[in-house]
Amino acid sequence: MIASAKTDTASLSRLARLYGIQASYYANRRRVMATPEALIGALSALGADISSPDGAPTAIRERESQRESRVIEPVYICWDGAPGRVPVRTGGAHTECTLRQESGEASEWRLRDSGAVALPALPFGYHRLTVHARGAGNECLVISAPSRACSLPSGAKVWGVFMPLYSLRSRDDSGAGDLADLARLAGITGRLGGTLLATLPLMSAFLDEPCDPSPYAPASRLFWNEFYVSLDRIPELESCAEARDLIASPAFQREMARLRATSLVDYRGVMRIKRSVLSLLALSLHGQRLDAFERFVSERPALQDYARFRAAVERYRAPWHEWPEPARSGAIETALVAPAATRYHEYVQWIAEEQLAGFRNEAAEGGLSLYFDLPLGASRESFDVWRNRRLFAEGASVGAPPDSLFPQGQDWTFPPPHPDAVRANGYAHQIAVLRQVLRFAGAVRIDHVMGLHRLYWVPQGTPAAEGVYVHYHADEMYAILCLESHRHRTAIVGEDLGTVPPYVRTSLGRHNIYRMHVLQFETSSTRLPAVRPAPARAIAALNTHDTPSFAAWLESADIDDAERLGFFTTEAAVDARTDRQADRQALTGFLQHRGLAPAAPTSGDLMRGALGYLAASRSRLMLVNLEDLWLEVGRQNIPGTNDDQHPNWRRKAARTLEEIEGDAEVNTTLLNVHEARTAGSNG
Repeated sequence: MIASAKTDTASLSRLARLYGIQASYYANRRRVMATPEALIGALSALGADISSPDGAPTAIRERESQRESRVIEPVYICWDGAPGRVPVRTGGAHTECTLRQESGEASEWRLRDSGAVALPALPFGYHRLTVHARGAGNECLVISAPSRACSLPSGAKVWGVFMPLYSLRSRDDSGAGDLADLARLAGITGRLGGTLLATLPLMSAFLDEPCDPSPYAPASRLFWNEFYVSLDRIPELESCAEARDLIASPAFQREMARLRATSLVDYRGVMRIKRSVLSLLALSLHGQRLDAFERFVSERPALQDYARFRAAVERYRAPWHEWPEPARSGAIETALVAPAATRYHEYVQWIAEEQLAGFRNEAAEGGLSLYFDLPLGASRESFDVWRNRRLFAEGASVGAPPDSLFPQGQDWTFPPPHPDAVRANGYAHQIAVLRQVLRFAGAVRIDHVMGLHRLYWVPQGTPAAEGVYVHYHADEMYAILCLESHRHRTAIVGEDLGTVPPYVRTSLGRHNIYRMHVLQFETSSTRLPAVRPAPARAIAALNTHDTPSFAAWLESADIDDAERLGFFTTEAAVDARTDRQADRQALTGFLQHRGLAPAAPTSGDLMRGALGYLAASRSRLMLVNLEDLWLEVGRQNIPGTNDDQHPNWRRKAARTLEEIEGDAEVNTTLLNVHEARTAGSNG
């Protein structure tokens, strides 16, 4: 009986490996073994026919049979224009090959070497190889890609500012920042010498029913959030008297004043008044503008699907998995959705694209570019999952294993991409998502870049602490990243914070993808020097949107939050504050030794000294969180909390754009950053 149990466990582990699942992983130098229940849950989510360990031997035979029956792998990479040899399994059968290049050029030949297909040097791009064998055509996506992503201009050490767009305030805002406010911030930044403008993801969101403003749980990663459209910059406003009258009405102006006065962004309220105007503008199109709009929509079948999807969400006022059939399975009949709602969603995407393109061009004239953030996934209720369900493992969620702050692990609720399905689909969805942000950005940050290699899956019904790691074909995603980076002339940054296996950072370096260097993670009283130097291929910053501000870190305000929220016990919080105080003292001494802080520094002195140190470092990119410049303590987001615990993604900036522009101290600090960036390097 004992021997049988051991055999079942060994077979289950072997089956897991065949599906790319780790049966164990290391955390805090401790080996964590996956439970049989977690392995079975992940295997089931991947499509294995297994419900208990004793089913593993049969499932192994099925998996191995699937692999052996595959004539050719679905994806092959040719690096740096080199010829390739694609392995095939034809069994000696009569085999013919067709290679269709991305340009449309095609060639055909009969296979002589039954073990491999020889490919010539190919231009960079996506090509299709078809091997006709065993009575069928077997397709392979051939990615010919540079091995290194696009670099910044040679020798440049650039800097920029970061602010969440929703938090920007001005005298005449509509209750939240919009693309006109972003353009104004770009002007301020450019005049001070900055060349990057960073903000959180601007992808579409559910802002009615359901309502989730998180930029990291978008309604789609393929479309924009009309919440950020600037009404004043829409051409139709000039010719639509009904919309102008609505905006000028006392009721509208009172609501605008109320929304502007709130300390937190009222997403539903702002979206309600914006939509009332945008809906009128969508119906007012005529002449050349109508022709341009209809052409835009006709060229984008995915947009038409998306618009019907959003209209159906509004009709049913429920997530798609609660809809009746056939809508739940992807077939929305035109009669079921309101034409005006569909047109609205098509129109706002057109306007968002116009305004983003205009912003990109205006910024480029001033030497600036956008730094966008690409979230790891999309909401389980998203258009992306509804339309491409087979590309996602709906029986699991992405999350993170237990750590010192989250001893129970994390479940981020959105489904992971299915490793086999996305390959079989030629990564079409991933490529489309990348292109959506790369088109408008000079640099793009890939959230949780470790996800190119592996993701922590939490199978349904399994506690977050008992999840498992599932591996992906990282080289294939790096090939796509590098190819698209060059095509769009966009630098790539990988968010590599937290517990990251060494091979991830090795891969980032090999592919010229910039790392992150966050000062509060690189400062410690237990080593010398107290602050690790920033590498050249990195983006340096004091913090990120998921960490405390610099002032909050100095004052241990994040530890207070952790204790209040139950993440820390009182005893653990006391120890953490002691360690933090030691780190603060170590940072102070480090900066004083370099002449970057006075003898008895204030928090402001330390902030300016730390920025000065990063600005003079070797890092090619640097971001300044504007809120650090006035020592903001409040956080935009506390990971692991809900709306009842913290107002995530809703806090407005303490200062308006007018106040930022006129603040001599803020301007001087940023000018000093620019001077240090353009001077020498402190290593």
